[in-house]
Amino acid sequence: MASSGFPHLTSPGRIGAMETRNRFVVTAMGAGLGDPDGVWGERIRAYHEEQARGGVGLIISGVAGVAWPVGSPHRDQVALSA
Repeated sequence: MASSGFPHLTSPGRIGAMETRNRFVVTAMGAGLGDPDGVWGERIRAYHEEQARGGVGLIISGVAGVAWPVGSPHRDQVALSA
């Protein structure tokens, strides 16, 4: 990630014992890129890999259905129970 003019943001961060390469965070959101059966497939994997290649220090993967498909609030949501 290019220098942002904010050296604190581009310096390593720490959350407990975990260290991040910088302090940029992708917050949790419903990307809607799970496979139709709720599996964490190639589309969502590529989406998060691209964020990491872009230099983000921490990615929070986002919403996941607990009782999929009943508990899924939207189509193509990643499921914990699939």
